[in-house]
Amino acid sequence: MNQIPMQFKQHISTQCTDVLESLNTRGYIDPLIAMQTYGIMRLASRILELKKRGYNIHSEMVPFKTQYGRNGAFCRYTLEE
Repeated sequence: MNQIPMQFKQHISTQCTDVLESLNTRGYIDPLIAMQTYGIMRLASRILELKKRGYNIHSEMVPFKTQYGRNGAFCRYTLEE
């Protein structure tokens, strides 16, 4: 897995560092993990920042059913090699 280069740690926001930590340790991050674990409310914005810095992050829509039987989906992000 990709390690966070030291030169980026000084210039990347704490939230972006947290996202990279989750991608490296868990292998993925989704909005629920981002909110519950790191307090990140706008995960897609942090992912875009990281992509602009050159990280190859893949997004996958994961379908689910709500407790009321409605269809829903959320985005799960992984770090590509």
